[in-house]
Amino acid sequence: MRRKIHKCLSFLLAAVLLASLAAPAALAAEGGDTVFVRTAEDLVQLAENCTLDSWSQGRIVRLEADIDLSGTDFTPIPTFGGTFEGQGHTISGLSITGSGNVRGLFRYIQPSGVVRDLSVEGRVDPSDRKNTLGGIAGSNRGLLAGCTFHGTVRGADSIGGLVGINESSGQIVNCTFSGAVTGEHYAGGIAGQNYGAGLLSRCRRVGKICTLQNLAATVASSMIVLAAGPYLLSVFSSDPEVIALGMIRLEFILIPEPLNMISEAVSGFLRAFGKSLAPAMAALVGICGTRILYVFTIFPTHQTFTWLMAVYPLSWLVAAAGILFVLYYYRKLYMGPDRV
Repeated sequence: MRRKIHKCLSFLLAAVLLASLAAPAALAAEGGDTVFVRTAEDLVQLAENCTLDSWSQGRIVRLEADIDLSGTDFTPIPTFGGTFEGQGHTISGLSITGSGNVRGLFRYIQPSGVVRDLSVEGRVDPSDRKNTLGGIAGSNRGLLAGCTFHGTVRGADSIGGLVGINESSGQIVNCTFSGAVTGEHYAGGIAGQNYGAGLLSRCRRVGKICTLQNLAATVASSMIVLAAGPYLLSVFSSDPEVIALGMIRLEFILIPEPLNMISEAVSGFLRAFGKSLAPAMAALVGICGTRILYVFTIFPTHQTFTWLMAVYPLSWLVAAAGILFVLYYYRKLYMGPDRV
């Protein structure tokens, strides 16, 4: 009798062990290294399997149907290094609201990871720690191709519609976003920060377009304010002498303002290539250094309001020249053929 009980217990234990392995085995059973995902439960199981960096490497995951995650206890796929074939299907009902940084459908996409032809709908809005968030992935070092996200991504730093940070090895090709992205620093419709564009021609084109748009807007707004200057200044004082001094200040500020705008645009362009210190130092030395030197050398012999205001265009000119030199110095970063 006792021997029969031991046999029964042994059988039950073996059954439990087999059952614990059944889900991941069944998930990949139809193709060896190919995993077929058809239900929300399959996707949850995939996330559990991908807690190991190496589990997904070399595997192909095929999404065989549209999946609705509404009401499912889904946590982001921790790390993915295989190929995820969305096959044009949609994962809807994504809701990531728990505490944590680096969030999306995937947390990390490895350099070997590929996610293509996938649509995702939902929201990424953690309750605490809200950095590096994206609808598809928090951090991408692989390839996203033909992917879309529709929904809301809300956080603090590095917030993107598709990925929070696209790392230097990351590529995003033919992907779109629709919805709302809200962030405090480094927020964008595609990527919060994009270190891996690789399309240098597009970077140069976007830089030119943004600079020209900002230049046009700056010139137009400056002209409007100058034209309306006396009326605007009269809000603060009706004294003609005060208004005259105010117009002198407006002229010295607004007429050379395009210099300041060019400095800001070029600095932003360089920051996109990871060069933030050099343009910041050029601006610091050009603006602060020039003004300090001016006050101690030129202004003592020309102590008028007009000469004092002249320090603004002079300092902006020196800063712009310094930042343009930095742009030329780092020209190898953005010149040349596309890298993808």
